[in-house]
Amino acid sequence: MPDYAYEMTSRDFLIDETGKLIVNQGNLDRDPPNEDSLSFQVFVRELDVDEPKTSAPVTITVNLQDVNDNAPILDAVPDITLVAGNAKRNIAQLTATDKDGDTQLTFNIVRVTNNGRQKFRLNPRSGALDVVGSVFDGNHYAITVEVLDSGGKASQGVIEVRVTPQPNLRGPVFQQFLYEATIPEDAAKFATVVNAEAKDPEGDLVRYAIVGGNEDNAFIIEEATGEIRVAESLDREQNERYSLNVRAEDNGGKANTATVNVRVLDVNDQPPYFDSTPYSFRVVEGKFPISYLIPNLTIINLHSRTSRSRSWSGPSQR
Repeated sequence: MPDYAYEMTSRDFLIDETGKLIVNQGNLDRDPPNEDSLSFQVFVRELDVDEPKTSAPVTITVNLQDVNDNAPILDAVPDITLVAGNAKRNIAQLTATDKDGDTQLTFNIVRVTNNGRQKFRLNPRSGALDVVGSVFDGNHYAITVEVLDSGGKASQGVIEVRVTPQPNLRGPVFQQFLYEATIPEDAAKFATVVNAEAKDPEGDLVRYAIVGGNEDNAFIIEEATGEIRVAESLDREQNERYSLNVRAEDNGGKANTATVNVRVLDVNDQPPYFDSTPYSFRVVEGKFPISYLIPNLTIINLHSRTSRSRSWSGPSQR
């Protein structure tokens, strides 16, 4: 009986001495752009005969089973330009491809520069990236995102976000048009009087200033917060009431004002005193009228803002 030899149209496989089909080359790859199956033909040819014959070809198809040997790849996201503000909004939709055909992909934020981690949110399933916190003109964030497949393989990418000014249509708005405050005249320096806060509709930063009514520079205002404080020693006897004009301005120059009325409360720090001292009057020596009248003495009390006159009569003589 003649010997036979197997001939194949593929180098990826071979038939061993026992007739088994075995893999001849490692790293078979079914992932795109490769096919997920390999087809080839096998011939049997006679050996050691004068007129060798060859069999008809047999087609063999080998289906390649997938293994998770590729990490998913994030699709590129162009740099994002974001208008300043505090409104929640979607800024990007992340997508990824997996050569292994894995559809259970998960998206995560790894880190955000400029302390911006709490300002952004990424939906782990849909890949929707939202801004959820206030962002201001000039801010720049680099968001490192990650996509993982069900086998734990992952890849990362970086999304650049830059914040530009929004149209500055309105100035800051005070919570009240008129503030009423009281402060004792012996209040310590830098004691808080009132907080005249304003909010900017576009979410811009607000700066504060006292632009009127601040006689003797008795008060200061915190530029960043609107908190009004005592700057100099107060004296109710000198000035009992102040009417401050406070201005709130955003970075675009839009501004509004409010009035802050401050009433200084009295503290008993001044004794009463006689007016027009010294007093002088005359009596006739040796004469004793039925009565005589000592002229009026005027006593002034600065705290009650009152004066009182009083006269004394001498004793009657019978």
